[in-house]
Amino acid sequence: RKLQRAWLDLPLRGKGLVVVSLPVVALLAGLSLLSAIATWEQDAQQSLDHTVEVERNLDAILRDLLSAESAARGYVITGHSDLLPAIESARAEAEAQIKKLGQLFQDNPTQHERIISLRKLTEEKFASIASLVQAAGAAGAHMPNPELESSQQTMQSLRAMLDRLEKEEAGLEKVREQRLQTARSHSVTGGIATLALGFFGGIAAILIFSGSLARRMQVLCMNARALRFESPLLALSPARDEIGEVEKELEATSTVMARRSEKLRRSEAQLRAIIDHTTALVYIKDLDGRYTLVNRQMEEAFGIPARHFLGKSCRQIYRAEYAAEIEARDHEVLRSGEPRVFEEEVLHSGVIRTYLSHIVPLLDREGKPYALCGVASDITQRSQAAAQLHQQLEQTGQRLEQESTQHQQTAEALKSTQAQLLQAQKMEIIGHLASGVAHDFNNILTAIMGYATLLWSEAEGTTQDYAAEILQAAERAATLSKQLLGFGRVQPNEPKIIALEPVIRDVEGMLRRVIGDTISLRTAIERNVGTVRADPSQIEQLLLNLVVNARDAMPTGGRITIALRQRSGQGNSPNDGENCGDSVELSVTDEGTGIPPEVQRRMFEPFFTTKRPGQGTGLGLATCEMIAQQNNGRIEFTTAPAKGTTFILRLPSSGAPVPARPASGNQTSAPGQGTLLVVEDEPAVGEIVALFLRDLGYEVLTAENGEAAERVIAGCEHEIDLIVTDLSMPRMNGRELLARLSRNNPRVRVILTSGNEELLDDATTESLEIDFLPKPFTRQGLVEKVRAVLAK
Repeated sequence: RKLQRAWLDLPLRGKGLVVVSLPVVALLAGLSLLSAIATWEQDAQQSLDHTVEVERNLDAILRDLLSAESAARGYVITGHSDLLPAIESARAEAEAQIKKLGQLFQDNPTQHERIISLRKLTEEKFASIASLVQAAGAAGAHMPNPELESSQQTMQSLRAMLDRLEKEEAGLEKVREQRLQTARSHSVTGGIATLALGFFGGIAAILIFSGSLARRMQVLCMNARALRFESPLLALSPARDEIGEVEKELEATSTVMARRSEKLRRSEAQLRAIIDHTTALVYIKDLDGRYTLVNRQMEEAFGIPARHFLGKSCRQIYRAEYAAEIEARDHEVLRSGEPRVFEEEVLHSGVIRTYLSHIVPLLDREGKPYALCGVASDITQRSQAAAQLHQQLEQTGQRLEQESTQHQQTAEALKSTQAQLLQAQKMEIIGHLASGVAHDFNNILTAIMGYATLLWSEAEGTTQDYAAEILQAAERAATLSKQLLGFGRVQPNEPKIIALEPVIRDVEGMLRRVIGDTISLRTAIERNVGTVRADPSQIEQLLLNLVVNARDAMPTGGRITIALRQRSGQGNSPNDGENCGDSVELSVTDEGTGIPPEVQRRMFEPFFTTKRPGQGTGLGLATCEMIAQQNNGRIEFTTAPAKGTTFILRLPSSGAPVPARPASGNQTSAPGQGTLLVVEDEPAVGEIVALFLRDLGYEVLTAENGEAAERVIAGCEHEIDLIVTDLSMPRMNGRELLARLSRNNPRVRVILTSGNEELLDDATTESLEIDFLPKPFTRQGLVEKVRAVLAK
């Protein structure tokens, strides 16, 4: 058995030499030469085998990644959970292949580092696939576009790295094939020399082994043919010579091909399941326009089995005129090499169907198209409805042309109403966003303004100026918060009969500080200008916004003019609106660059700005328009390039006399009396409110939430005169606290505070005697509200 095993392990050349028994000198010389050449050839063969093995592993990794992505996309589209095990299987096989690549590149530090990067990218890819699957499960029928884009980007990175590794290995393969060919050439030369030396031994070897070699070569050829047709291989010989190595390699190749065939069948089954379960018509054509694949929807839509589609062109299925249009569109896609979307009409079985077709060219590695893939959605009903609507609109248009001017004005009013509805929807979204952060933001501003007020009252000199700047910045932030809330709903204002001249005089000093030294401010105010009914704080905000915009329009300096004049109703033009009564005009004029036409169309849109990031919010003019509407006025503008811009606020004249301005004086000097309870979950706000009230002489108790407030009230020896509570608090909010207190004391006096007025409902204010103090508030505002409530 040992001799037999040794004989089987002996190479063919060794067997021939043993049988023939060439002369010792010839044998030693030939074996020495062949040994050196064989070693060289073996090294070259091993290097080439190493490259081939690396390329196989790279191909296997790419197939596993594509299989996992196909299964994940199938799950996203169909929701079939039986596709999920294929993802885990592909992940395990990909990790095994990457591990094998790491072993193959142990002696190559550069490639080993790339394998580490490849492993990280592969893990990111499967993590994105897992995120995609999870998002698809949560989203239901909606496609998770962000997860799909993330998965596609990771797949592109993996493809790029795999292509780079494959190109490098392909280059090495060429070099190593050249080395192997050179070694084989020398091997042939050595074989000829050895053959010359052992001529007689060679003749004997041929005679002895020709029959055996012929039989083994015949088996080898039959196995190669079986491998091509994926049939089982014939039994292999146990010899370990060169033919035995080829047979082993053939057997290994058969195993790999069987595994690849199984993966390919699974992938094809998954793809088939996806395209058969989609509601769209899916097909693939070759470059000659013949169908090579159709899905089940194509069969059901046309009532034709798939086998009747395959191998046929459009002209063999559709009428000539429809087939010509389809072929023209296919040629256009092939010529451009880019996807196209077409609306197609097809007549089949006497019915015209309309399809929205996405036609995509399928490209090979060289970027050349080899087929066309089409995905068509049936939009017949939608198209018919659109045609009917279009016809109805044409008929309506014809009727409108024949009707009176009043109907035309009605149509314009409807169009304006639609635009207003769209704008209202946009404002509602902005309002929801602002409402979500208003409470916390205004809490912070309340604390900042409170402590800044204390700092200003106790400091002197420069420190007091700093505190004033802090107060001014906080007030601007509060104004911005109020603007944001105003866009989502009709912001309640406080209109009153006012004269606009005092309003201008009050903010004139602040406006001069805002515009700087390079710009002059001029006021032109007519005498005996009538009063208007408006919110003075909103008019101040409108002036500030317009002056700031005018300042920014004159970066090199100039002059801003604020004008106020009375306008008689008899002088109004018909375009001024239906109401031609007296009005008051407040205008702001600059000498800037003017407003381009493309900006004029959008300048009143919220958050639209031409300023650089950080220099504007895009709310200035939108706020001005909102203020004009809330005060029953309108805002207009005139502009010209390089000549400046004028914004005009027109408010209807009230006809009432100018009200007397209240006498100034310190309203907080009188000491306060009584016990107050401050309920506030924000410590900084609670502390500053309590500090303000204690400074006035009130006895102040504090609680951090509703439950703590109940405990404080229960432990208080005397009755609490007033409760100042935040509306939004954890555990027990202000509304729940008031509901409980009202059961024991229905006459309790309460001041509700909140940074978001939308949280205050009418039921709460009607059920109890409640006053509301919006955040952020100043010390003066808090004191006046407390005194007013206690005086009731």
